[in-house]
Amino acid sequence: MWTWKADARERPHTATILGLIISLIGVLLVLTHGDLFRVFAIDYNVGDLFMLMVIISWTFYTLLSNRIKGLPPIGATAVTVALSLLLMLPFFIYSNFNWSFTPATTFGILYLALFPSVGSLLFWNIGVPVVGSGHAGIFLNLITVFTAIISILLGNGINLFQIIGGIVVIFGVYLTNKKFVQKSVNDEMN
Repeated sequence: MWTWKADARERPHTATILGLIISLIGVLLVLTHGDLFRVFAIDYNVGDLFMLMVIISWTFYTLLSNRIKGLPPIGATAVTVALSLLLMLPFFIYSNFNWSFTPATTFGILYLALFPSVGSLLFWNIGVPVVGSGHAGIFLNLITVFTAIISILLGNGINLFQIIGGIVVIFGVYLTNKKFVQKSVNDEMN
């Protein structure tokens, strides 16, 4: 089994930069339904601004999580989840939460707590120190692809530009990882 520790001073290769640009174009195709000029529209809603804040905060999280030394991924995840619970508590109290759970609500909350919350943080915290924050970040572009796939499975429609955008994202991620896999194989052989 190979491991590869990213070097902070390593310069990105042309294929990595090209893969990043291509995957970002694919993300824009998916999000704008093929109308790339929608990005320049001024009519963003509050949800769009929140999502921008999420991306910025996740970028800092990734960069900082790569610098944590001596704390195992499960510990980093536990600390992150515990602090998140404390920080979210005032918002939870203010929300006037309705405590009448249906079975579907209970299942939904348990699913969200286990998989996208704790599970994704745990796997992210395991992966970032192995591949480096810069390399791990490219995989965030796949979120739009998986969101579109799940949307289709739930019965929502999809248009041609979203399909093309998803393919472009996957190709961009592939290009970025191609150099990474080649380096890992070469390191293993030496």
